[in-house]
Amino acid sequence: MNNINELIDICEHNNEGFMPVVDFESWRVARTNHSGNTDKDSISSMGKHLCTDEAFVLLEGKAVLVVASGEDKPENIHCINMEKVKVYNVRKNVLHSLVMTKDAKILIVENRNTASDNSRVIKLDSSQIKYIGNEAEKHFSCVCDK
Repeated sequence: MNNINELIDICEHNNEGFMPVVDFESWRVARTNHSGNTDKDSISSMGKHLCTDEAFVLLEGKAVLVVASGEDKPENIHCINMEKVKVYNVRKNVLHSLVMTKDAKILIVENRNTASDNSRVIKLDSSQIKYIGNEAEKHFSCVCDK
């Protein structure tokens, strides 16, 4: 084992959207970059994972982590302004979504088997979409990075 490629994997993801970059046994590390469904004007739903937590780390740009309670519809929506390199752990069964600037890059750690069969997607109504968009705009227009 003298070759560096036998010792470590070096992974990156620079395209739009979500992509797992490391899968190992029961866990995975993924990256998500801005895409059409993470734009403040395009958010339309929130998801939740029924069996696992999911952790997010903002690496670049700006992002708002949107979380809410509720089973069949989002209730008590909170928009959290993400700070770079802090870990935000969304607990299982918590509705969540991301709103990101075009330059945003987020690292995600989750169970490897996280998929649509153990997750749910809930549509947002027009007032919820407007609220989330307004909250994201407030954060994105702030010139004071933390």
